[in-house]
Amino acid sequence: MTTPTRSLPADVTSYLDWLRVECGASDHTLRAYESDLRRYVGGLSSGEPRDAEPDDVLAFVAGEVERGMSSATQARRLVAIRTLHRWLVAEGRATVDPAADIDGPSLWSRIPEILTPNDVERLLAPSSESSPRALRDDAMLELLYGCGLRASEVAGVRADRVHFDERFVRVRGKGGKDRIVPFGTPAETAIRRWLEHGRPELVGAEDDPALLLSVRGHALTRQDVWRIVRQRARAAGIERRKLSPHTLRHSFATHLLAGGADLRVVQAMLGHASVSTTQIYTRVEEDRMRAAHGRFHPRA
Repeated sequence: MTTPTRSLPADVTSYLDWLRVECGASDHTLRAYESDLRRYVGGLSSGEPRDAEPDDVLAFVAGEVERGMSSATQARRLVAIRTLHRWLVAEGRATVDPAADIDGPSLWSRIPEILTPNDVERLLAPSSESSPRALRDDAMLELLYGCGLRASEVAGVRADRVHFDERFVRVRGKGGKDRIVPFGTPAETAIRRWLEHGRPELVGAEDDPALLLSVRGHALTRQDVWRIVRQRARAAGIERRKLSPHTLRHSFATHLLAGGADLRVVQAMLGHASVSTTQIYTRVEEDRMRAAHGRFHPRA
């Protein structure tokens, strides 16, 4: 008796139909793409590619590397994932492409681009304005870097889940799982300023429970978060083509590990299901040590 094959999400089925009908893909190509995408969506907590985030793609990449897949196989699977997400955006089924900033196989041993501590200070410097929007953006940036939150997570934080006495925020992460993440003094200051002097100005008639509100009094969307980060980066003079909310999340993890934080603790704060995903960040310090050895050791 054969084991029943798990059905693919409707988005993936429609994408494969598009490849076959509109692009004239061969049966061989379709079988390969279906196999690759079945592996990919099988690891998504929601099972739906339209809900995927960069962490999901990175986790898949890390798993492929650990399993010893050849560079050719890795490249083919990444192409399948990239083209699926591009198609979802083009068709209006998704608004963000989580695979856009993922490098090819030759660079998968490296961490995505991170900010230097100096860049972080420039980006997170409190706005000179005191408008509700500026105070909100200050608080949002402090949460992204200070807690390593995903864009969707920071948009979904409820005001009643910020605990100042213990100085932590309760975050609803992937798969609907909650986790507790501590925050520091700069984040506390920014959040308090927003709650006292900014949020009351934007609260609508329904008083949305979200911590961060739009000018219409609704919770921010993930796309709002991306837009705000890029606007603030340009204003700070930080020109990085791939800079995104995840750049701050990557920087949070890398800076913690470089400072001596335990890998498992960082894993818990990031909400990674597997430590193999978090281990990607340890390679930054390894690269730094190799560079220092090659530059300064007399027998390098």
